[in-house]
Amino acid sequence: MTKTYYVPESQQKPSFAANLNMQQIVVKEKERVAVVDLTTHKSYSIDLVSGKGLTKKNETLIKNIEAGSEGTVSRPQAALITLLVGQDGSTLSKYLKEKYSGSHRGDNLQNSDRHFISNKASNEIMDDGKTSAKYLERGLKKYYQQAYPEATEQDYQNYVKTLSQAQSGDMVDVLNAFFSKEVLLYGGYLQEMQLSDIGLAMAMIKLPPGFSISKGNAGFAPKPQVPVKFLDTPATKNGTLNIGAGSKPIQGAYNIDPKPGTSGVHLGDATNLSNIATGSQSRVIMENPYRYDVLNPEVSRVLQSGGTLEITGGLSNKTFNTVYKMSEEELKAAGYTLVSRGQAANAGTSLTTTGQPIRSTMMEIILIKN
Repeated sequence: MTKTYYVPESQQKPSFAANLNMQQIVVKEKERVAVVDLTTHKSYSIDLVSGKGLTKKNETLIKNIEAGSEGTVSRPQAALITLLVGQDGSTLSKYLKEKYSGSHRGDNLQNSDRHFISNKASNEIMDDGKTSAKYLERGLKKYYQQAYPEATEQDYQNYVKTLSQAQSGDMVDVLNAFFSKEVLLYGGYLQEMQLSDIGLAMAMIKLPPGFSISKGNAGFAPKPQVPVKFLDTPATKNGTLNIGAGSKPIQGAYNIDPKPGTSGVHLGDATNLSNIATGSQSRVIMENPYRYDVLNPEVSRVLQSGGTLEITGGLSNKTFNTVYKMSEEELKAAGYTLVSRGQAANAGTSLTTTGQPIRSTMMEIILIKN
């Protein structure tokens, strides 16, 4: 793996590259961007000069992200954001793809965000459906305090500074400002659509690899990272458990399968997780579960409160279909809250227990433990 460091745009000659946790971002000549997945070494790129990689879907996302940013996100930067969220399966990325994939005008997106913040925090609605800067500032502060009740006045000022620094045009500043703003908006959307507690909504948001979030401030870590190896033993705190890994272990996770198909995958049974400490896992992943109760007590025991359970499979799989079609009331009775369900981000790439490609469309349901 080539180790490369981020260089501020003002010092680029004329390109930069940056390694993320499991991805490498490369920008060349400010008009060509790429994201390299270091786990597969597959590259995803968009060339804004030649048009290579500029699909109709990507063009729409780039156009709307650029237009909805009020001039703080350039076209190449919007293209980089498009690649980041396009190859990431987090719920935040899915929300952003849905938000920016429609036939929106930029001013409509801007006013929608302003209106949402104002209504959410202060119920102040201005004439002609627009929100003045005065009410927007008041609404943003109140909404921020609702989302991050432990934050201080200085924390809020730091958040505002992060948003304003996007005006500099530097890539890191733009990325931090964009994701800081969108995380807050997404938290409100989750609270409104799914959850009653804004704190719980904010806590369950996952950012793309390479980003962290602290009291509203997204942090891009542009530095070389040593790829995380497959765990030989389960994590004792905030771990990731991949059940049914087969021959596709996930780096940084403890991978188990009744019939391990490669190194990094350990013999394990989803209904007997006695070697894993109670509440030690913040994320449990199940791909194509087969002939066991997905919501069994052992899974619930090892998953911490507020942790996510991510399950993918084809609807022809009866085991998966059973949990996929459960009502929100049934899920709540089992101790979970529904976050989302629909087509999986990497639909079509999964295998059956015999190693054959799954022909039906891969679906996904994401739950959070109450």
